[in-house]
Amino acid sequence: MSRGLSKVPNWEERLLLWAEAKRREPWAWGETDCGNLAREALRIVYGCSVVQTFPLQYKSRAEAIRWLRELGQPLGQYLLDYGATVVPTADVQGGDIVLHGVPQIPSLAVAVNAESLLTSTPDLGPHWINAAAIDAASTAYRF
Repeated sequence: MSRGLSKVPNWEERLLLWAEAKRREPWAWGETDCGNLAREALRIVYGCSVVQTFPLQYKSRAEAIRWLRELGQPLGQYLLDYGATVVPTADVQGGDIVLHGVPQIPSLAVAVNAESLLTSTPDLGPHWINAAAIDAASTAYRF
């Protein structure tokens, strides 16, 4: 961990309960998209906002892409600038963020534990990904 962050007590249980509840919600930009899931998950794990808050008001793919462009850097660098470190994808553990997908609008997943990650797509909504299925083009980050 970096920036002096400590995981809150019972974060594992709280993160799992939250992820299970999110899986039952419909997909929506600015609410249950992968970026907002990652932001919420980090708050659950660390008890505070870890990265500058993703804009909660984006309501479309175009608005999300605009925000990503306004970062002025790749999303992975943004995470590094907030104190994340890159970890091997084979060593993903609960609370880690995995970045995968295309550069224009990358996809984020949050590791709920070493085996399961939560992500979200318009077609599937919030759903599980098996950690063993993380591809080599993905990058894992730990705060």
